[in-house]
Amino acid sequence: MTQYFMSKGADSNTAHNQALESIADTVRREAYVMAYNDCFFFIAIALLVCGIALLFTKKVRGGAAAGAH
Repeated sequence: MTQYFMSKGADSNTAHNQALESIADTVRREAYVMAYNDCFFFIAIALLVCGIALLFTKKVRGGAAAGAH
């Protein structure tokens, strides 16, 4: 990438710094995407656990509580 920035007219030090900034931006963007994907993964696991727990709950019949309304 340093060579790319040097071909655009930057000197060696400036081109090196621009290349490092460009790589840092790319790494940061990819880290954000990976973190976003991890959040969806954990939400999916939580929904799966809640769905399985729901299968083991007792069903309530409408008895005395239904007459109170």
